Amino acid sequence: MHHYIAKRLFFLVLTIFAASILAFLLLHAVPGGSAETIAKHTLVGLEDDVSEQMIKDVSAKYNLFDPLWKQYGDWLGGVVLKGDFGTSFVYFDTPVASLLSLAIVPTMILAGTSMALVICLGIPLGIYSAIHEGKISDIIIRVATVLSISFPSFWVALILILIFSLTLGWFPVTGYGTIQNLILPAVALALHPTAVIIRIVRTSMLETLGQEYITYTIAKGLSFRQIIWNHAVKNALIPVITLLGLYFGHLLAGTVIIENIFAWPGIGKLLVDAVFSHDIPVVTSCIVVIVTIFLSVNLGVDLLYHVVDPRIRYE
Repeated sequence: MHHYIAKRLFFLVLTIFAASILAFLLLHAVPGGSAETIAKHTLVGLEDDVSEQMIKDVSAKYNLFDPLWKQYGDWLGGVVLKGDFGTSFVYFDTPVASLLSLAIVPTMILAGTSMALVICLGIPLGIYSAIHEGKISDIIIRVATVLSISFPSFWVALILILIFSLTLGWFPVTGYGTIQNLILPAVALALHPTAVIIRIVRTSMLETLGQEYITYTIAKGLSFRQIIWNHAVKNALIPVITLLGLYFGHLLAGTVIIENIFAWPGIGKLLVDAVFSHDIPVVTSCIVVIVTIFLSVNLGVDLLYHVVDPRIRYE
């Protein structure tokens, strides 16, 4: 098991390294010079022209005349050797670590709440739907899941704002810091993965209930409750655990859109703002943080298999 964890950690570091290089190079490949874009965001305003002297000053200040490999090497060396993610080009030389520390809490609150909704609604409704296969409640749940999967999260977010904010006035459109601010973005983010989890749990439960060992437990005279909770659910949830790990990454990616719609001050909003302003250290650092969280969660989920089913061995 230790060898398996070491191998996964090696590939985790390798993937983070590749993601940071890709983000760095893609931002330089975007049309429009970095120095000119940074100057427009910090010196003259988006609609004004930037002088050649301003571009030279910005390029000199942030070492943008250096080759790309040296710029990336300096940033990577600071991260690895000092834990220094550099300073923002746009937020008046604010350390990137400070921006990330302010943004990561709102993002984890939003993603964590959405994941809690996915688990608390998806698994029970999937089990309930499988147990009541063919009944009217099962049909209603299946239709609702198909509709929910069909709607992209940004469209759901806009509909929620239209109904519950602008029409009924129950929740604020934007903001951060209260439960009322959290509910709409969390629901918009959780709706699609909840529908998928319901379908996966239902299918997995139906397959498990058709196994021979379930028939054996029925022949032994166990109660319906014992069969479902002591035997069927435990085995049916193993493939669902994998999907939950993957969907946590889906939720993190979804925060990029949802946070901007609801003006939620998380990493997703920070990332989009930084992309538009060519704030390279902030973009690269946000990508590294998101990839690290995603891969760490998936590693944790893989290790959780052994807890759910001790028969599983790692190679």
